[in-house]
Amino acid sequence: TAEYLVQQIKSGSPPDLTFIQFSGIDDAGHNSGWGSKAYYTALAYMEGLIDDILGALLEKSLLDGMLIAITSDHGGYRKGHGDWMRPTTQVPIIFFSPHRDMQEPGDKGWGGWLDIKDVARTVLGAMGIRTSKYQRGRDLSARF
Repeated sequence: TAEYLVQQIKSGSPPDLTFIQFSGIDDAGHNSGWGSKAYYTALAYMEGLIDDILGALLEKSLLDGMLIAITSDHGGYRKGHGDWMRPTTQVPIIFFSPHRDMQEPGDKGWGGWLDIKDVARTVLGAMGIRTSKYQRGRDLSARF
């Protein structure tokens, strides 16, 4: 959970790599629809959790050399995501690093929409890990 990660950071034992899933947004999308009031309420709650994590990293001066990627496990349309249409196969993604030039003047972040298959290759590319020629998707890490 986000609270556990904040505790780890503040204790001086932050992990080298972390994955956190905030399922409340996904639940709201399935139950009330993507873009619904419940969806945006869950999104605002998640934003607060991310603020807590970033605050702990700033407090411990741990943002140097760090890359933070915030994305979704799938897109959505109405209350589903199984169809092969752009709103369900693309995901929002934000990359943030205070010490990387993101090829946008004055910016330390990059955000946009990616095909879901591009996320893994891009994150691995940003970490300097080569991917197999058989892995689908594009490595867009050169943008940052």
